[in-house]
Amino acid sequence: YRGFGVKQDVPSMQFEHWCDRSQQKLTKPLSQLSLFKKYVEEQLTDALDRQSWSTDAPIVGDSFVQESFYRTNIREFLDAYGDWLQELKEKGRFDGFNLESSLNTLIKGREIKKGWLSSDIKMSKIDDFMNKQSKGKSYVSAEHKFVTLLANATEELLAKEYGITKK
Repeated sequence: YRGFGVKQDVPSMQFEHWCDRSQQKLTKPLSQLSLFKKYVEEQLTDALDRQSWSTDAPIVGDSFVQESFYRTNIREFLDAYGDWLQELKEKGRFDGFNLESSLNTLIKGREIKKGWLSSDIKMSKIDDFMNKQSKGKSYVSAEHKFVTLLANATEELLAKEYGITKK
């Protein structure tokens, strides 16, 4: 099993069971894609036409989710990614995410504890990052704007809240 970048062969692997190099290569991109998926499924429709990142040109409005780009390149891809994660989980290969939970417990083994001075991480925090990042910037298209902003915002959230950065 070590040939596959696994340091501990357990029935349901999480990131901590992978060798350091595998963790460094895969934790951030898989976590970012999972966060991207969670945002699209749980927050996007509430943000469209309401958040400044959405209403500044080019507009990423309610019609955006009806377009072919979104349906095919975003939704279908993220649905397939979710199916793949579920298949890995069912086969006992990898179970690294709690996609149905709060952001505090999204990444197994990296749960964020609430305390006196901290609270749950809300999806709106991603909108805040997107709003901040979109100010004064121009984008080629609504598609380019959405993907760029969400990729940057998920990267920022992972760094600030989970300590997951580029290695």
